[in-house]
Amino acid sequence: MTEEREIAGFVLPLAAGIAACSTITSTFPSAGAGISGLLLAFVLLWIGWKHRCDRGPVLVASAAAAFFTGLFLFSTWSMSHILHPFEFPSIRGSIDLNFPHEETNGLLNALITGNKSELSKNTISAFRNSGAAHLLALSGLHLGLLYAILQKLLLLLGRSLTARRIRWFLLLLLAGSYTLATGASPSLVRAFLFIVLNETSRLTGRPQRTAQILMSALTLQLLLTPAALLTTGFQLSYLAVGGIIYIYPLLERCWPDPEDEDRSWMRKVWKSACLSISCQLTTSPLAWIRFGSMPEHFLLTNLLAIPLTGLLIPIALLTIILEASGCCPDFLLLTVDRLASALIRLLELISVM
Repeated sequence: MTEEREIAGFVLPLAAGIAACSTITSTFPSAGAGISGLLLAFVLLWIGWKHRCDRGPVLVASAAAAFFTGLFLFSTWSMSHILHPFEFPSIRGSIDLNFPHEETNGLLNALITGNKSELSKNTISAFRNSGAAHLLALSGLHLGLLYAILQKLLLLLGRSLTARRIRWFLLLLLAGSYTLATGASPSLVRAFLFIVLNETSRLTGRPQRTAQILMSALTLQLLLTPAALLTTGFQLSYLAVGGIIYIYPLLERCWPDPEDEDRSWMRKVWKSACLSISCQLTTSPLAWIRFGSMPEHFLLTNLLAIPLTGLLIPIALLTIILEASGCCPDFLLLTVDRLASALIRLLELISVM
């Protein structure tokens, strides 16, 4: 807990500095960089001068340094982005298989590559009204599913130190490639940083708590792309993960583990419901402020749609790989098509309830 508080004591003032700079100095980024750079240098000198004093002044000075670092980072990032804009490459719109239903290709493009242009207005409306719009926006859920699949496959390499190093390299390479190729949205970058920190701690034998990884990922992402703090995707992503880390354990413990194995499925449903509720509690206020609405049937949607999506994406990825190699059986195409149609029909039904 001490490490988490120390990281939070840096990242929260850092975020405050970024937010302040976006409000005050966004019109004059070069001036903001000069002023914040001078203030940062002054505070760092103050810390060096006071480092032998009691802890209080040093903590205050460290928080001030983090704040001015945020000011400096955002102002310099704004200027460099204006002068040298950079866009990540994209694989969006690359899925085009011979499914019985035309809407299946559009749904797979949205779920795997983030391209929603092939979806009909009715389908997009069904996702939005049922509270499943987050499934169409590439996020930690999608990268997490890919990460879980890769972990299972790469276990075949063995458990030796060499195998673990190769697995670490391949996991980061493949997850990072997917993140870049699909546009590197803030929520995907957050999930990728989680993977980097988690896998690195495993490889080095220094496991960290999830809250530490959350704070460390937040710090790294703000240092790399300070303007991400201002995006809705970034804010919703970290709020959702914060709900899972801090609220979910409290809700989940309300129903202790059943002694009867026949009732274990009920506990799985309860855990899924707690996961959905914990995310909704932390993200709903922001969603209401940003969009002026909140889905009424989010619990039913997440209990049914997320498991179905978690089944659809791995089978769809396998189908795409086999189809590209020219040896995909027809029953796989039919299975993906039926799962995709079932997901769309389910959300259409929930959206009119």
